[in-house]
Amino acid sequence: REVEEAARISPLVSLRYVQSLLSKHNIDKHQTSYCCNRQFSVRDSTRLLDNGKTTNIFHCCHTSCSVCSKKIYSDKRVELRKAFKYVKRLNPAASFNILTLTISHQKTDSLENRVRLLSDMRRKLMAHKVVKDLELLFYHSTLEIVYGKSGWHPHYHIMLSKNGDLSDSQSEAIGNQWHKIGKRLGVSVSLDKGTHIGS
Repeated sequence: REVEEAARISPLVSLRYVQSLLSKHNIDKHQTSYCCNRQFSVRDSTRLLDNGKTTNIFHCCHTSCSVCSKKIYSDKRVELRKAFKYVKRLNPAASFNILTLTISHQKTDSLENRVRLLSDMRRKLMAHKVVKDLELLFYHSTLEIVYGKSGWHPHYHIMLSKNGDLSDSQSEAIGNQWHKIGKRLGVSVSLDKGTHIGS
């Protein structure tokens, strides 16, 4: 509990916590395991700068890393804003909605297995008629992985853009289809919490 509290304050403490979880679950080859733990090049010296930054340290550049994700998402935010402005300029009636896709999870679940299932379900949903009929201008998906009291919780955030607003019936159809896909694959999906769509 102390580690979790400290993790909210320091990204490095959060990284060390994730690294301990990866080690505990025998996931040794994940690149985040080595983040801030190794030199980038053994030929160069490592220096601590006056601004608190360190040179020549290996960074995993993984979106689930608390140290690296800040810059990754900051850069991504800038690029997405450019895309939104471009789409809005070409399509003044364009709407932007964030779709969150999740499946049930518990401490005994394997992260690799949950991510594989979730990715397969997302692919099936995006190829289905309920999404195809929206005639999307574009969509952008991001996989987010968090760890909590119920274990690993991977889930997708998908930005959907279409001409006009997304109706309640369209949102409901997406949720129902997500539930059906999960049922077909033997994955428990809550009708209430499996999907969420916001603007």
